[in-house]
Amino acid sequence: WGTRGSPNAQNWYQIDFGAPTRFDTVKLFFYSNKNSGSGGNTYREPADYDVQYLDGMTWVDVPRQFKTPAVPQPNYNKVEFPPLSAQTIRVLMTPKPGYGLGLKEVQVFHAETSGLGAGNVTCANDQIDAGTVFGNLTVPAGAWCDVLFTTVKGNVRVQQGSGIRIVGSTIGGNVWLL
Repeated sequence: WGTRGSPNAQNWYQIDFGAPTRFDTVKLFFYSNKNSGSGGNTYREPADYDVQYLDGMTWVDVPRQFKTPAVPQPNYNKVEFPPLSAQTIRVLMTPKPGYGLGLKEVQVFHAETSGLGAGNVTCANDQIDAGTVFGNLTVPAGAWCDVLFTTVKGNVRVQQGSGIRIVGSTIGGNVWLL
């Protein structure tokens, strides 16, 4: 799919699932032919993009989008967010000046493995196993927490007098010992 020659300031690619569908991850593969020979140098990854869903008759940005990489790149881009259900989604893209947008592939998943996708999480005398925390993780004073094979998008805050064990996990922010 491409927008070469489009006069629009923004363009979108829309998907209708046919029925409400739960999802929390969108993978996008943008096309860039800047290194091509004759006839190339016409398509680029977008300057910016957002995943949106249709709520009644209104397009709404999916809340708390975590984009990897943060700035759109050719080929693989991943957007994660707390799970939601919608029948129709779109990727709204802003082209780089002078170039068309190229989109090679879109994949939509419901990848959530635990109920942690709502934002910040407090873990007190418990474990988080194979989940995703979209905000910050806090271990309160006097408590313990095992973080096993989990992705924490924000910071981990460990209060004084508490304990934490992190195994096979990815921390997107910092680990703070308070």
